[in-house]
Amino acid sequence: SSAENAPALKIALAEAAGRLGVQGAAAVLLTQLKSDPSFNVRVASLRALQALKVPNMDEVMKLAVADADANVRRAALAVLPSLALSDAAKVQSLTTVIRGGTVVDQQAGFEVLGTLKSSEAEQALASFFDGLAAGKMPPAVQIDLVDAMQANGAPALEAKLEAHRKTKAVDTVALAFR
Repeated sequence: SSAENAPALKIALAEAAGRLGVQGAAAVLLTQLKSDPSFNVRVASLRALQALKVPNMDEVMKLAVADADANVRRAALAVLPSLALSDAAKVQSLTTVIRGGTVVDQQAGFEVLGTLKSSEAEQALASFFDGLAAGKMPPAVQIDLVDAMQANGAPALEAKLEAHRKTKAVDTVALAFR
């Protein structure tokens, strides 16, 4: 039936719109990203909107990174670095994913965040690290955060890591003598 073919058709149309630069399709693609039941259609719509370089890409990303489906969230993370968005907007999208996503989303979010060399990225990483130091960061993503901080390479982040290592070492030694 045509209903069963609908997702495949929507995906093909989204891909064609992106490839051919059909700006007129942007409104339909945005609606599909917001509300299509098929995550494959939502991913294809996101990629087409990226290809069209729509002016409201920050709005598109806010939707995509908060999508209920992990495939859409990961597609959003994958396209994020290449977008012509401000670093502030990119960091905001990544922070949304890291705060609200699954462990896999968080790991992917930190990986992308580590590649952004901006003061916004540095502040976001520092803030997440304060959460780690306060024991509020799930163990499964702690190493990803540390990797992202090292990848960022900002001296202030390196200093935070070093100070944390020293306290950790002191705690460990203190425990050994109890």
